[in-house]
Amino acid sequence: MGTEKKRKLASHAPLNKERIVLAAVKMADAGGIDALSMRKLGVVLGVEAMALYHHFANKEELIDSMVDSVHAEITVPKVNDSWDAAMRRRAVSAVKAISNHRWAAPLMESRQNPGPASMQLIDATVRCLRQTGFSIDMVAHVLSLLDAYTFGFAEQLRPTETVEQSAQMGLDIMEHFPFDLYPHVGELVAEQVVKAGYRTMDEFYYGLDLILAGITQLGPNK
Repeated sequence: MGTEKKRKLASHAPLNKERIVLAAVKMADAGGIDALSMRKLGVVLGVEAMALYHHFANKEELIDSMVDSVHAEITVPKVNDSWDAAMRRRAVSAVKAISNHRWAAPLMESRQNPGPASMQLIDATVRCLRQTGFSIDMVAHVLSLLDAYTFGFAEQLRPTETVEQSAQMGLDIMEHFPFDLYPHVGELVAEQVVKAGYRTMDEFYYGLDLILAGITQLGPNK
């Protein structure tokens, strides 16, 4: 189907903010945030670029809404959730959201105009920790630590791979590995990657549980 025909078909659907954001997110998922332009987005949606400016004042405002849509994929702590279970669900869902939208990770903590989904997530997280008995200073520490770990891990996360693929990668590395120069790294590769089948998300869960255990030691009533 040609571009012009696609454009005519798309033009029959009503243009609104939700539809624009969805298309922009798909474009960024495919080619990164630098691939996004109002002109290209207009072509995808079957409208002139100027039509987009009736809904968003500029590209930066659109990106704010795109980032907020990613925040909306993160699990929001509920009123009666235990703090540690809520923080674990929040972190795990954040890694999943960021791995689905790799362009978003550098932007999620840097935007100056957080949207409603972002504010709801932050507010519910603070409420969860405060109602457990954490001091406001400790809440700040917890958020800083968890978000630094979660977002940092998500940014370096490799695409999903099987145990077999991971083990084969280890074998390929070992074939030319200078064990005489780096014996300890060689041991790690041989034992973890090849024999056990290194799984990145398993390491995320392990680290997250360590962090939550440490926070528990410094938490309320300690």
